[in-house]
Amino acid sequence: FNIVRLHGQVREGTAAPGAESVPLDVLRGHGIDYLALGHLHNYRSFRLDERGTAAYSGCLEGRGFDECGPCGFVLLDTDTQDGRIASRFIPFASRCLYSVPCDVTGCESDAEVYERIGIALTSSRAAEQDMVRLELTGSLEYGCSPDPALVRNEWADCYHYFDYTDSTVPVVHSEDFLCDATLK
Repeated sequence: FNIVRLHGQVREGTAAPGAESVPLDVLRGHGIDYLALGHLHNYRSFRLDERGTAAYSGCLEGRGFDECGPCGFVLLDTDTQDGRIASRFIPFASRCLYSVPCDVTGCESDAEVYERIGIALTSSRAAEQDMVRLELTGSLEYGCSPDPALVRNEWADCYHYFDYTDSTVPVVHSEDFLCDATLK
C-alpha cells in the first residue's frame, strides 16, 4: 500500500503558488492509495484518482470557533476483501464547537429577539456538552436592544461553554425624528 502524508492546502493543477500548497495533478497517477493531508482542521475526503483517495482528518478536538463540527481521526483498514484501503472518519472529540447564526431582522421587541435565539439554538445540532457561539445577525429596529448579560444568563447553563456576539446593525427611520428638538 502506498500511503503519503503531506501538509498543505490542495490545489488543482501542477503549479504550487505557495509553500503550503499541494498541487493535486502532480500526485495523480503515481499509485497513491491514500493521501493523508494536514493543514485544514475539518474532516474532508475526496477521490484523488482512479486508485486513491485523499482526506484531511481534521483535528482531534476543536480549538476555536473556526473548527466547528465533529472532530476526530481517519481509520485506515488495509485488510479488505478487494485489497484496497478502506477509510472511515471516527468522531473522537468529547465536545463539538458550533457557531450558531440567528437573524433577528424584523424583530420589534427584545422578547421577539429572545424567542428567535431560542429557536436558533434549539434547531442547531449543539448538545449540552458542546461549546456554542451565538451570533446575532440582521438589522434591529431602533429601541430594540437585547441585554447581553440576559442572553448569557439564559443560555449559558445549557452548554459546556456559551458565548454571544452581536453583529446586528440598527435600523433608523429618520421620519421618526422629524419633530425631535435635538435634531439638527
